[in-house]
Amino acid sequence: MSSNGGTKTVTVTMQVATQDPVAKFSMSSGAQTAIENQTLNLTVATGGTASVNFSATTSYDPDGTITGYQWKINGTPVSNSQSFTFVLAAGTHQIFLTVTDNHGLTDPVGATVVVTESPPTAIILGYGPSSVVHVGVGESVSLSVTFLNNGNVPWKFIAGATVWNSSGQQVANYSTTIGFDLQPQQQYTVNWSHTVGVVGDFWIQFGVWRDSITLLYKEPSPSQLLIVGQKFSLNARVRTTANLNVRTGPGTSYPEISGNGYPGYAPSGTAGTVISGPTSSDGFVWWRVQFDAGYTGWCADNWLEKL
Repeated sequence: MSSNGGTKTVTVTMQVATQDPVAKFSMSSGAQTAIENQTLNLTVATGGTASVNFSATTSYDPDGTITGYQWKINGTPVSNSQSFTFVLAAGTHQIFLTVTDNHGLTDPVGATVVVTESPPTAIILGYGPSSVVHVGVGESVSLSVTFLNNGNVPWKFIAGATVWNSSGQQVANYSTTIGFDLQPQQQYTVNWSHTVGVVGDFWIQFGVWRDSITLLYKEPSPSQLLIVGQKFSLNARVRTTANLNVRTGPGTSYPEISGNGYPGYAPSGTAGTVISGPTSSDGFVWWRVQFDAGYTGWCADNWLEKL
């Protein structure tokens, strides 16, 4: 009130309190995710890196808007965007986000990303042939290997097979690079076709490699006799190359067959079908042939050729 009896007006200004923004964010790499105040654990191959997506879209301001984002990794500013992607090497990385609202207020929050190196590994689950197969010269046999990524990281493995003859000479080498990342605990089968070029015994070994020089697994170990290359196979069509004696058994001690129109020998050029064999005896390899002329018996393959 004034001294002359008048009325005095008093103005009161009310200070309205503002609220701090709330910093929140998510982290993701592949199928792995985590949020603020958590740890994102990632595994990479030896020497590899992890690409991590960071997003602050869940941050908010109760009484205004967020106007700024500052991201730091291990104390170094890396971005001022709401969301971004960053590549991290192996190690422990501290992630910090500070958001600023339209009143200039801030809120910080953090998290951790741990990137661990793990070398790719694989084991062979099976291979084929797994026991000895007999294959005629010029015919093919399927080689296959099934292996498993038993490690913690996806990887493009290399699968292969090597074939040796009885003298230890390498006669074939097959190699296939898997064209995609085989995931942990995922298995895969690779196939090749091997043609037998000569009569003989052949040893095989299958392998899985991390790269062109790093062998992870091999099977069988040592290599194993799995292919016998022979002049003919069962049901092969053959013909005689000379007048050929046809016997009751696989050896020169067996008498010749008789009857069924057998003329005392199979004339040169007589065709037939291999129905059993081979059997080695008396310095020859013998096959039982069912001739188109109506008789059947054992013949030395020196005077047989494939049709």
